[in-house]
Amino acid sequence: MIRSGIAQRYAKALLQASLAAGAADEVFNDTENLLALLSQNPRFRNFLLSPQVATEDKHALLDKSLKGRASKILVELLHILVDKKRIMFVADIAEAYRHFYEKEKGMIEVTAITAVPLEEKLREKLLRTLESQTGKTIRLTHEVDPHILGGMIIRMEDKLIDGSVRFQLEQLKRHLKETKVVRAGEASPETGP
Repeated sequence: MIRSGIAQRYAKALLQASLAAGAADEVFNDTENLLALLSQNPRFRNFLLSPQVATEDKHALLDKSLKGRASKILVELLHILVDKKRIMFVADIAEAYRHFYEKEKGMIEVTAITAVPLEEKLREKLLRTLESQTGKTIRLTHEVDPHILGGMIIRMEDKLIDGSVRFQLEQLKRHLKETKVVRAGEASPETGP
């Protein structure tokens, strides 16, 4: 989920610059690696995001950590974010870049929610089916939620397809509550005596 207009603007600018330089794929990989670094290395993240750390020290950290290892375009953007005191948006910008990059490449993210983990064979079949139905490249993520009891829920773009056992049981329960029961030999309320 893209949380701010600031993140969207920077991510769009990053995508445009990376497309113009023919480096969109490289920048995508670098932003994914940056997200992993931010989540796996709290010391790095806290140092970079701390308002108490001097700007020069943040620039030095970026150069030491990323220069030569990440695309020049991304490193330059990170320096701009530090200078403009917007580095706190870095994770949101990387996530927004992922969204815009995948859209540019005709990819969509789909989440499959099941009661138990998907076996690899079923995951591959689901992926092929979704790609053939949508005509797009799918990035499939999987969540396990034992509360759905069985079946599967598919979350794709702005659609939710609920094929869970829990949903089906709720539908049945709602239907049974609406059904009027008439004993044999009695007149139904609609037909009268």
